Amino acid sequence: MRNQERLVLMGLFLTAWAQLPLSLDAQEYPMENTDNLEQVRSSAAVKFKDGNWEEARKISLEALRLAEGKWGPAHPSLVPFLDDLGAVDRQLGLYSDALKQYQWALAIQQKTLDPNDPAFAGSWDNLACLYDDLGRYAEAEISGQKAIQLDSAVADSGNLAMARRLGNLGRIELHIGKTQESEKAMDQALEIAEKKMGNSDSRLVHFLVGLAWACANNRHFPRGEELLQKALKLQIRNTVGTSVQVADSLKVLADYYWEATDKGKAKDYYGQALKIYMRLSPFGTSLDSLAHEESAAQCNCRLGNYQAAEDMLKKVSEALPRITGDFSTDLALCLAELSASQKALGQKEDSGNNLQQSLAILRGSLGNDHPLYKSVAKTNE
Repeated sequence: MRNQERLVLMGLFLTAWAQLPLSLDAQEYPMENTDNLEQVRSSAAVKFKDGNWEEARKISLEALRLAEGKWGPAHPSLVPFLDDLGAVDRQLGLYSDALKQYQWALAIQQKTLDPNDPAFAGSWDNLACLYDDLGRYAEAEISGQKAIQLDSAVADSGNLAMARRLGNLGRIELHIGKTQESEKAMDQALEIAEKKMGNSDSRLVHFLVGLAWACANNRHFPRGEELLQKALKLQIRNTVGTSVQVADSLKVLADYYWEATDKGKAKDYYGQALKIYMRLSPFGTSLDSLAHEESAAQCNCRLGNYQAAEDMLKKVSEALPRITGDFSTDLALCLAELSASQKALGQKEDSGNNLQQSLAILRGSLGNDHPLYKSVAKTNE
């Protein structure tokens, strides 16, 4: 596979694991505090952050039912509850349900707000991210541009919400193949974030990584490397030098060097990351723990430790359904990685079965034409 295709695939994998919906308590509009509804929302937010998405969905559905019973189906106060439920549905891969929630929220706002009201920005951004999940990139681009246009009309348009939306648009442009536009949007996102947070805030890591991968797709490897080295230094400075956040940054840098065909540097960073990850062993069964174990497995795979990688990925693939459900993108990608490790070990039947299960999940949730489905299928031919 050509490097350009591999870089796009890496961006898609990073998107699937790292680009999570907004936290349920990060809404950008006020809500009336009534009865115990805010407590119910807070409970759902805790479950969501812990990775217990099935339980978060049950609570979010109950909150929406209570809110609709109190205000009716077309009251503006329903919007936060619809957005909460949409975020959970996105994470579970229930894209048609998420689309219904987001469109319902947008319809309410269209009836009650001026079309140019900045409050619309959040709803358009939600739709942009969802359309991106679905591979409906033309619609995602239009929605993302609307969100940024509305946000730009606000006096303090250089806010972190604007930075996040620019980052989302940059990811969409990358998927469309508009690499220059992607890098420009990511650059603007980082510039805003640095102004609002300063140059030493570890929250900048997300923006640095996004811009680095946009640079990679434009063949700007030196700048991408510089950005990722900065992200690593931030994590080391702001956390313990042997923290899992540092391991994550080391692995992202290793992935970058691997895709830039500098395998020597890549293996060095994979080794450093793996040493930190293994200090967490046994990893546990929370979503974060499973994500770290999967990262350690990926490091092992790159280093040729296929048996260790298989053992770890089996554990993750068996535990993930209890947290994310049986048809999540996270599970599909884990199974694809497990398939690759088993293929390297000569376990053709097991490898083929896991690959087919991975593709079945992606086909059912995203469709045959989605780039992630195509990429997983192609890399395992």
